[in-house]
Amino acid sequence: MAVAPRDERAEYGRVARALARCTLLPGCWDKRFSRAMSAIADVDPGWPFTERQRASLLRLAHKYRRQLKTEIIILAQDLAEAAAHTRETTS
Repeated sequence: MAVAPRDERAEYGRVARALARCTLLPGCWDKRFSRAMSAIADVDPGWPFTERQRASLLRLAHKYRRQLKTEIIILAQDLAEAAAHTRETTS
């Protein structure tokens, strides 16, 4: 299931909100980053996450996959596949 480009912003926002609900170590970078991205997604759902922010969200979704719902894990995998496909086509 490929994600359409117009829906990517909202989909990355869903991943960010799900990560913000995970139990993370106090004061770690993962916790600060996921909460910041979740706050941005709540304030402005159309926020254009940078490529590095998107990659970090997907990395964290994989890292904390045991705490996330299955639908979020599948969504993150689809987003990672779409990102890899766009990198291949632009190279």
